[in-house]
Amino acid sequence: MGLKNKKLQKGKKNSLSGAAATATEAGEDRITNLPDCLIHHILSFLQLKYIVRTSILSKRWNCIFTSIPIIDFSGLEEMRPKMFMDIVDKILHLHDMSKIDKFCLDYSDYLRPSKVNLWIYAAIKRNIEKFDLTLVQEGGGPIHIPLSLFTCESLITLKLDICTRMYLPKYISCPRLKHLQLCEVDFSDKYNSEQLFSNCPVLEELVLQDCDWWGMRNFCISAPALKILKIWGVIDHSRWYNPYRLQGCALKVDAPNLVSLSYKCGLAKEYVASSFQTLVDADLDFNFVKYACDATRRVL
Repeated sequence: MGLKNKKLQKGKKNSLSGAAATATEAGEDRITNLPDCLIHHILSFLQLKYIVRTSILSKRWNCIFTSIPIIDFSGLEEMRPKMFMDIVDKILHLHDMSKIDKFCLDYSDYLRPSKVNLWIYAAIKRNIEKFDLTLVQEGGGPIHIPLSLFTCESLITLKLDICTRMYLPKYISCPRLKHLQLCEVDFSDKYNSEQLFSNCPVLEELVLQDCDWWGMRNFCISAPALKILKIWGVIDHSRWYNPYRLQGCALKVDAPNLVSLSYKCGLAKEYVASSFQTLVDADLDFNFVKYACDATRRVL
């Protein structure tokens, strides 16, 4: 029996090696014959400019390119703004209506806000799950992100980092959103802050970085499923004496399932917190400077 099995295994190896040799001699393209999902996974490790080049290989590769589920427009800073906008327009126009898992755009020069909003709409139509937008809008006015992004039912991860300033709608209502990072947002009293995050029932991570609460008396973070909270400000000693960041504002945190808290920002007027019975670690840095010290600060 043992000798027979060895002969069978040897025969299988010979047949496989023979098939491989025949395929090689015939010039068979084994990668092209892979399922779309595997090719998409391979392409996800490449920069967009290399993915675009694959579209000229054959008709099938052109179809593969127009249905990629990950679209990453980072690493293209050498392009001038007009060329960059034309490239984004063309790729989104060629893309079919198949689902986009991740959309990332990172650019350090001014882009027309109307163009940016059209790209956002295109991603939403394709049931985007991860959306990452990083822009440096020097010389431009504030960005008003369309409401439809903040009510997107498919969204799981959202990161917005836009310089200059950015304004949010009055509420965020994303039923699947778990990770939210907002940078350089201007909050104001027009927000009902208690409802701002409360309509995201599965939100687990919230990062607020370099945001302003100018003139706000109260700001409430209410998120029942929240596990990770980070509030970070940029240390700029020339600005601490102004009513800037959270100064003059009472900060309330209602997150009964919070596990990790990182606070690196100026002192708020007052802190009101729910009982953090599940809290495991806390990293607090109040950035004490000459103009920020106030003996009346208190934590409840």
